[in-house]
Amino acid sequence: MGEKTGEKTQALAFAAIVFASLVAGAFFANASNFLHTDLFALTNFDAWLAFLANPNFILFAIVFPIPYGLISALTHFKERKFVYMAALAGAVPAMVVSVVMAGIGFAPMLLALFVVIGFVALIETSYVKKEELKFLVSFRTAAGASKAAFLLLAIGLLIVSGTLAYNENDRNVERLGKTIMSMAFSQQAGSSGMAELGADLLVNSQKQALSAITSLPQYEKLKTKQDPDVQIFVASMGQIQDGLESGEIKAKVVQELQKKESELKQPITFDMIRKQSPLVEAIASYYWAIAAFATVTLFMFASNLVLSNIAGVYAAFIKSVLGALKNGATLKAEQADK
Repeated sequence: MGEKTGEKTQALAFAAIVFASLVAGAFFANASNFLHTDLFALTNFDAWLAFLANPNFILFAIVFPIPYGLISALTHFKERKFVYMAALAGAVPAMVVSVVMAGIGFAPMLLALFVVIGFVALIETSYVKKEELKFLVSFRTAAGASKAAFLLLAIGLLIVSGTLAYNENDRNVERLGKTIMSMAFSQQAGSSGMAELGADLLVNSQKQALSAITSLPQYEKLKTKQDPDVQIFVASMGQIQDGLESGEIKAKVVQELQKKESELKQPITFDMIRKQSPLVEAIASYYWAIAAFATVTLFMFASNLVLSNIAGVYAAFIKSVLGALKNGATLKAEQADK
């Protein structure tokens, strides 16, 4: 009877650790506003750095893997009944608190459900993997089992993020449109420079054409002619050449180009682009699905590369501590028997 009571007390102690770490992880996840972040609005390195360096995001990555490493480590010492008691007795109340903390609704309740289901996958996968692996057993068992749990969580995250993104699609598309238009027309302020460039090209081409004509031997002969019409033609060519060299003609060309540009210019909006392009319209209409997929992809990348390995490190450390405690207790019992 006393042994069973001691086992139950141990399980509840481990459940308390699971409870505290999950509640803390939920708090940091909620504070980071990850689910409501439009990843496509992060258009430069500084924005991504600010997002990934968010203290709440970092603390979530540190705290959230703790219960996964702990429960996986327990599978090396305890029977399923004990491990399930420690996991579910901590996870279920933690998810209830997390749902209340985030605001009772569809999204937090669904995520909470998938977290609990994930612990079942974690336990069963850990029992299988610890028998299969031959080296770095505790680390690799926890890392692999955590990936299975995080995969289930990603399914719930896909549903939740898709629902949230669908409800916020109009606002997100409007922000996307502003971002695209600002990027596309960021050099609009240099439109007067385009008129200058166009005038330079036109004047230079006229200079080359005029130089080609005046350098011909036939033109030199025209200068010696006494015919009034010929003399007028030669004088006109000289005036044009002088005007091109002085910049007078270029100034007139620039003025005309700017006038035409202002007459033809029409405001281009993202809505106009959507009407003209079926592809852009499809992207805008299903932007919520694209955003949800991006959110889940980022989570899967982070969980496979970072969270699962952190859980593996925790498991290896916890297993070594529990192993040392168990060996110490065994040694004391043997000495007491003597």
